[in-house]
Amino acid sequence: MVKQSKRTRRRLHQSGLGGGLTIVARLPWRPRQLPRAPRLAPEVEFRLRCVECSDRDGVTATARRFQRSRATIYRWRQRYY
Repeated sequence: MVKQSKRTRRRLHQSGLGGGLTIVARLPWRPRQLPRAPRLAPEVEFRLRCVECSDRDGVTATARRFQRSRATIYRWRQRYY
């Protein structure tokens, strides 16, 4: 890995790639109504529920509960993490 110069680090930081948290857009100070969050498709929501359950209970128990193979649960976990 090449050591970056101070100038390069500054440019990366200004563009948002140099680490740290950068606020891109602020919400209005007193918003009247926040924009609605996008809804997930039912299939995606099911997969996400399976992945979260596998974190708590383990892959084998999740595969039995949701009637999917362990390989499928592992594939979904790899995709989401």
